[in-house]
Amino acid sequence: MFHVFLLVLLMMAFALLAFSSERHRPTILRKNHRGMVLPLRSCGWLVLSSSLAYAVGTAGWALGLVAYLGHASLAAGLVYCGLLIWERYTCTSFSIRKSTKARTREDK
Repeated sequence: MFHVFLLVLLMMAFALLAFSSERHRPTILRKNHRGMVLPLRSCGWLVLSSSLAYAVGTAGWALGLVAYLGHASLAAGLVYCGLLIWERYTCTSFSIRKSTKARTREDK
């Protein structure tokens, strides 16, 4: 149960950090909310640090830190693959890319 909970916490943290980036925010949230950058980023870092405290508190410094780093790598990879799949199979990312390409061509 420790490993599942730690993995879920870390996936949530990396998802929050991904939602705070300029690239993924309009794709996932459908709009570019600039006011949400700081709350999303701070919540992501808060969940990352609390999951480290949970891992170290539950399994000790040696095993907890190793488990945290392993689960963090797995969670980051899963969130990254999930974002790739999300952007590939939604129409909104295509329309956003298409509109930005059209604007850059008009600017030239």
